[in-house]
Amino acid sequence: MRRTSSCALLVGAVIAWAVAAPARAGVFVFSDDSNVDNPSLVVHPYGYTGTGGLVTVDVCLSATGQQIASQVQQAIDFINTFPRGVGNCSGRCSTIEDSPPPETNFFIVWTIVHELTHCTLGLHHPNRDQDSRTRTYQGTVREPFENPDGVPGSSDDVAEPLPGARLVHWYRLGQNDPFYDDASPIDNTTFTRRIADLPAGHTWAANGNRSVGSHLDYPVFSHSLMYGLGGPNTTYSAFTPDDVNTIRFAASGLDEIAQNDDDYALQLQIVPDCSSADVQVRFSSLAGGNDRSLGLCDQVKLVGIPIPGQTLRHYRLAPDGSPWPYAVVTVDNGHDWDVSALPFPDGFESGDTSFWSYVTEP
Repeated sequence: MRRTSSCALLVGAVIAWAVAAPARAGVFVFSDDSNVDNPSLVVHPYGYTGTGGLVTVDVCLSATGQQIASQVQQAIDFINTFPRGVGNCSGRCSTIEDSPPPETNFFIVWTIVHELTHCTLGLHHPNRDQDSRTRTYQGTVREPFENPDGVPGSSDDVAEPLPGARLVHWYRLGQNDPFYDDASPIDNTTFTRRIADLPAGHTWAANGNRSVGSHLDYPVFSHSLMYGLGGPNTTYSAFTPDDVNTIRFAASGLDEIAQNDDDYALQLQIVPDCSSADVQVRFSSLAGGNDRSLGLCDQVKLVGIPIPGQTLRHYRLAPDGSPWPYAVVTVDNGHDWDVSALPFPDGFESGDTSFWSYVTEP
């Protein structure tokens, strides 16, 4: 299957990471695209065809991208580490329901992390692009006035029409808690998107936005890095489990069973030659005036991975191939960017200096 995606981090009255053909944390790219019409599809990174082991995704820099080479390397090292946890967000950590944030002082590393996660892993936002409610396909999700918690994106949200609306967000079986993490394997025995698998009393899958975290009594602020709003003055120490568990599920391979031969691990690396790269990073102007995106993932397609005797639902990302032989992440160069280096991780206090090699002043 071939379908091009355009993934954007928007800015304006609402500052959002959005995707025209979506890829979401808890949700795989294209799963709610009417041209694909497959909410249960599973998306894998470039190069994965069913053989387990290390899958390497090559990222190159354009001439303009060289201006943010240090920040791209920081983003790649963060993604390769895949830290996950709660209380992971510092600063404003906005939700779409908050008052409009100022359009200044965006940390560029987190925009790069977010867009690369779209463009290399096939994830997107856990929430709808207009609000915090969890994504649906062929239907809408609402937070009725009579709902007891009043929290968009929580487990008592209602999708309409039912039957008809389809759930595209994957969640941990028996939990429906986007922040729960006991480090157990994530595969088709523990992870589901079926409405019928929701715990008693739950009407929709919950997503990892800050308001849901507060409602569930997790540390402030617990907020998905792939949430659909890129707020200013916001930094992260980790992905949430809602972000990472979907990646772990895909990494269980074509049989969707963890810890066997078709499982894979992912590694991003910068390469000097763009002709052989999977993704190019640019630092260029994006269209849209004051409402232009912070970042954009574009020129991505899906290639089906057939499994004998099964209905096709496994796909891998691939560059669209037109007009370039790679997918493209563009970071808009017209915003008020903070290009500070990432803070040292906890290992700094314990004497682990491995992080020092790439944390440098810009």
